[in-house]
Amino acid sequence: DPAMLAYLDNDKNKKQNPNENFAREIMELFSLGEGNYTEQDIKEAARALTGWVTRDGRATFLPRNHDSHDKTILGTTQNFDADQFVDLLLAQPACPKWVARKLLVHFEGREPSSARVEDYARFLKTSNWRIDAFLRRLFEDPAFYADDLIGARISSPIEYLVGSSRRLALD
Repeated sequence: DPAMLAYLDNDKNKKQNPNENFAREIMELFSLGEGNYTEQDIKEAARALTGWVTRDGRATFLPRNHDSHDKTILGTTQNFDADQFVDLLLAQPACPKWVARKLLVHFEGREPSSARVEDYARFLKTSNWRIDAFLRRLFEDPAFYADDLIGARISSPIEYLVGSSRRLALD
């Protein structure tokens, strides 16, 4: 995404001087969570993400800036590019658990049980990472409407404003 590339300084991520910001955030915040990778994994992943920049508001790949040598990430060695790196993350056992937990916490407003996370993680992986299928299952799950869960999620200020505007039929 161009916004992520720009925000996390991937424009500065070149084979001569890899920038670790984007690699760290992908692993820590979006796929695996802390403790499921090493600092060396981040350094190597940054190399896999070299060459991606933002040009005219679009994500653009510049092959001359990409490190095309072998990298060892999460115990696997190959000439990773960005897509192969993401595929590697998705194949990690921690990834579906991390994503499922984040979605459950966001929509339910509390920490789910480990059994619930495991169940939804399995579903996420077997549904080929279809978030729409995950959400459909969640919203059809009777446990989602349990008395102790209804109202547990606290809306952010923006969600509160948008929700109020919709209820009042304001533009």
